[in-house]
Amino acid sequence: MKKYFTFICFIIFLIKSGNAQNNLQFNQVKLITSTAETVPVGKVWKMENFLPSVPLYQDLIRQYNQETDGANRNFAISVNSNTIYLQSNITREVGRTGGYWSQDGYATSSSASVFPSPIWFPAGTTVAASTNIQYISVVEFNIIP
Repeated sequence: MKKYFTFICFIIFLIKSGNAQNNLQFNQVKLITSTAETVPVGKVWKMENFLPSVPLYQDLIRQYNQETDGANRNFAISVNSNTIYLQSNITREVGRTGGYWSQDGYATSSSASVFPSPIWFPAGTTVAASTNIQYISVVEFNIIP
């Protein structure tokens, strides 16, 4: 009899622990600026994308000395006071001779992205827009037990 009681208690424990997973309930959409915000207790944020404060492509070469090899524009956010780089746009000169534009000179641009959308932030995480980012678009969920 004691074996059966122990077995039944063990089965009830497994059933209860198997149902310990929480559900997420949509709460709101937020735009996070350079003013740091913290994910509240009982909530999670899902970062969907970012909105840049500068053009993604522009004739960056004209902003720099023509002797430079090109321009680099990083897009970063701050997570718990750490800089996290999401993307980098790189512009290089093509058709340059001796530091001067040739007649058919132009610039090319490439983009290296490390932003593995989406990014989830747990409660207590501090997030802020940073380098070349105006807003971070997040969806806030309530954690429902």
